[in-house]
Amino acid sequence: MYFSCRTILLIQLLQQLVVAIDDCEIVGAGNLLIQKQLSVHFETVEPVAAPWDKHIFIVGANHKAGTFLLRKIMRHWFDLLGATSSCTMERSWPRSITTLNHIHNCDLYPAPIRYTWNISGDMILQMRKETNDMKGDLRGVIIVRDPLEMVASAYVYHHRGEEPWNEPMEQGIPLMAPEEGVPEMAERMEYVITAMASAYEVRAPDILAVRYEDITNSSEHFDAAIEKIMDFLFDDITDLQKAEMMKAARVEDLHRAGDDDEHTNDEDEMNEARASLHLMSADLYATYVKAREVYYAFLFGVVLGHRAVSDPIIFLQTDLAVRRAKGEKLVSTVSRALDPSDIETAMDMNGRLCHLCGMPLPERSDRSYVQRSDCGNQTCALWTCGAGFAPNEAYAKNVASNDQLCCDKVCGKNYECADGWSPLKSKENTPGVSSEDCCGKTCSLFECPDEFALNPAKKDVIAQDRDSCCLPLCKHHKCKKGWKPDPAQQDKPGNTEAHCCTQECALFDHLCPTKTGVKPERRCEQGRNIEQCCDYQCSAFKCKDGWVTNVSAQEDFGTTSEVCCSPTCARFDCDAADGWLPMPKDKALAKAGEDSESCCLPACARYSCGKGYVPNPQAKALSKTGDEACCSKTCESHTCGKGFVPKGNSSELVGQTDEACCEPEKCIAIRSKMTRTEDGCHSVSEKDCNSRYYKFSDKDKTTVVQCSFDEKLQLCRNQGIHTVGCLFE
Repeated sequence: MYFSCRTILLIQLLQQLVVAIDDCEIVGAGNLLIQKQLSVHFETVEPVAAPWDKHIFIVGANHKAGTFLLRKIMRHWFDLLGATSSCTMERSWPRSITTLNHIHNCDLYPAPIRYTWNISGDMILQMRKETNDMKGDLRGVIIVRDPLEMVASAYVYHHRGEEPWNEPMEQGIPLMAPEEGVPEMAERMEYVITAMASAYEVRAPDILAVRYEDITNSSEHFDAAIEKIMDFLFDDITDLQKAEMMKAARVEDLHRAGDDDEHTNDEDEMNEARASLHLMSADLYATYVKAREVYYAFLFGVVLGHRAVSDPIIFLQTDLAVRRAKGEKLVSTVSRALDPSDIETAMDMNGRLCHLCGMPLPERSDRSYVQRSDCGNQTCALWTCGAGFAPNEAYAKNVASNDQLCCDKVCGKNYECADGWSPLKSKENTPGVSSEDCCGKTCSLFECPDEFALNPAKKDVIAQDRDSCCLPLCKHHKCKKGWKPDPAQQDKPGNTEAHCCTQECALFDHLCPTKTGVKPERRCEQGRNIEQCCDYQCSAFKCKDGWVTNVSAQEDFGTTSEVCCSPTCARFDCDAADGWLPMPKDKALAKAGEDSESCCLPACARYSCGKGYVPNPQAKALSKTGDEACCSKTCESHTCGKGFVPKGNSSELVGQTDEACCEPEKCIAIRSKMTRTEDGCHSVSEKDCNSRYYKFSDKDKTTVVQCSFDEKLQLCRNQGIHTVGCLFE
């Protein structure tokens, strides 16, 4: 410690000396140092480097483990700190970890800020290797969740059909009840849990693991977890920056702001899914329970039962006095991790001081609160060693009941090898406490010679030679006919077309998954696989509110409502000033259209009356629509009474009475044999007199009379038969 402190002080003094000598030059053969100017610039401050100038960041999660929650929090932070670019470690993914310059794949654009929604141990190990070629060291955060909760959450989420493009997860699930769907989802999620577990195994020392439940449990837990992440990732931010980042993160706290996106499941649906977890196969359920215990629960000091399964040892403490006073069974809760050598201050599973209970009976203090009855007198001879431990006769007389005091740790599948090491079967059940004792070096630690690189498929193989661990670089591979060298792969390991070569995307068209294909304009582009060449078609897209499926566009390529859907009338605003009224909401949501004629109802000024109606001039200014509001009924629908017949122009006459719509039956005969005379009956000859009629008006009344010949006066007169009610021209 003394040497380290002196070294640090010496470095700081040297730094100040460099700042103090502002401008020096070496002159002469004697290498004399001539100081041209000596000035200590206390006011000069070097520009503060951004975190990504010193570190390579990775933010990782797994499906249904809090992917979106962690991504949104980190995006707030990187944006606040001024990040200008990032990349995703998947081939294609619409989400990002920064607002600016984020549409990149990390293989092609190795930005210092990286995001993945399917983190695994392989990714972390590869990142550590890549950071050797880049500036800065690795800093990262991953989020883990109870594996069984992830299965239940995945079923509820995909049962709603939220990701129609995600066929490996979604296919068939929306049609399955929990009893069928949850076991099926457990099968599909197994690789996700495996990836999450592998990431957790290799996390230390540069990757922080946080628990989804801690972030979502309460606002208090949220703040504590967020502060822990912030301190781990950004060790040199200012107090002001930290306060702003905490404020931004709290926007995503479900207990403060709730959650309005599609990724939060209904609790009742989750309970239904949880009730069906036991229906998966026994072997698969055992796999999930094991992952839950080893990779999830022990990360946070939760011990299930009395067996020790992790190292460092988990020692639990509890308030014995209170619990015993209540007569409760002693069950340990809060934990702290101790080194096995720290046994003097450790407590056993019931909260007793181990060093007191481990002492021979005569040496125990009768005055100690730990009495003999508390400890018991069982020796190691009666103890059965747990997994990862083997009995040692030398400990048989020790008064103890735990693996740490009664057994030797042995190599085996439960031994956690160091990074780059893997358990050796030949060493199983043999005593060992180090990777050198129990494990062998894997290819990940082998340095391949020039023109070779580590074979990703062999990185976990125990070997230390070129042929077992390495592949030649792609630039030495000769592509077959129909393939061309992929420029992006030439300095990467590979010896197959899939690794090293590319071809026209048109050749992948028949391989594209359902509801995807190769765009016509991309058929001549170069690609190595379906991820690079295939795009989603509209048939895979779910239209948003206010849009309906455009049947004619289902084979088109697109992932937006504008391309794949037709707008409904609910999105169109009718112009009342122009004589248009909105249609009912339910009809507007179901009808496609984007113009007044398609989406609006005409007001009276624009309304065209239906059959049996004529426009009502008095209703023209009304903001209404329909025959009853805008029109008047014509005589066309009226039925005349006895002795009356419809007037000839009943479709034009307004009314619903005999007086308005009908005329006496005799009118037909009168009209058919008579002709109107304009000058009165007196001017008509005797011959034509009885075939003429005369029409005259008196005030608002019109009278029609039939001409008749007066034999006495020998004169045609208008005193004949009156034809009141008849329609005449």
